[in-house]
Order: sequence, then structure tokens, then C-alpha cells
Amino acid sequence: MLTIKNIPQHPYHDQNLVDININSGQILWLSGLNGSGKTTVLRILAQEIKVPDVRVDVEACYISATPLLLYGLTVASQVNYYQMLSEKEGVRLNWLDHCLDKPVEELSKGQAQKLSLMRLCCSRARLWLLDEPFNGLDQEGVAVLCSLLEQYLERGGAVVYSSHAELWRYDQEVCLSS
Repeated sequence: MLTIKNIPQHPYHDQNLVDININSGQILWLSGLNGSGKTTVLRILAQEIKVPDVRVDVEACYISATPLLLYGLTVASQVNYYQMLSEKEGVRLNWLDHCLDKPVEELSKGQAQKLSLMRLCCSRARLWLLDEPFNGLDQEGVAVLCSLLEQYLERGGAVVYSSHAELWRYDQEVCLSS
């Protein structure tokens, strides 16, 4: 599915290069200390950071560690916005049914993370890039996310996620050094 060699851990530096090789149905865990370049590698894979000689030929859905929410919208409006962008009816998660009318700027950290992750349900991408996806989630949220990821993998998707600690299963680990 995806093989990329010589990805810099820090943009525009030729040291600490990383190789990524992931197939359909697999999970790759990016581990490492703060500042080791996990987010940078994900942003390069998502093509948010352009690096010479690094080309990604697979459509990816990137969810950053900081939830990207549109202030002024309600939870329901944000979910509808995700669906409109993807032109795909998403799977409904009941994570936030109790606060559909709540403005997104009033959400807790965990609720904001859940709302951001709901974008995955509308994604047609073959690769999900998740930066610290378990941050702020309660036990129910972790269980729902793990179930969503398992279903996605069964359909042939692939996942690259970053985390400081082993929080979920993985097929391979790429440990980044500072």
C-alpha cells in the first residue's frame, strides 16, 4: 500500500531519516519522546509539509492531536460539515448524541477529540494518519475508537498512529529518536 523511504523526522534536515512500509489491514505505531518528530512524520505523510524527494501516492485522512473544529457550529452542524466535505454519509457514532445542540467551543477536551475523530467515519481514504488519537478519551471513547479502527482495517484500510505509550495493538513500530 505505502512505502516511503528517507522521511525526515524534522523538516528540511537530512539526519534521522525514517522509512515507512505499511500494507492494507496493518497498523504502524510511531513512538518516541516529545520533540522526536512523530507529528512531523505524520504531517509529511499527510502532505501538509512538502519535502523534496518524498512522494505519497495514497489518499490519507489526517487527524491532528489538536482537534480541528469550526467555532460557531454545533456538534450536529460539525458532523454534517464533515459529511458534506466527503460527499459520503458517515457512520453515526452515538458518542456525542447527548450534546448535538451544544456549540463546539463548549466541548470538553475529550468531547472535542471524539468530534474530531468522527471525521474518520466520513473518510474514503485508504490510510488514516492519527496523531495521539487516544488523548482525552474516556474508557468508552477508547473502546469505540478501537472498534472503529478494527472495522476499518477489516475493510482493507491502514493506520499510522502516534503515541507516547503503547495504547493499542500494532503490526509494526517505528521508534523515533531525538
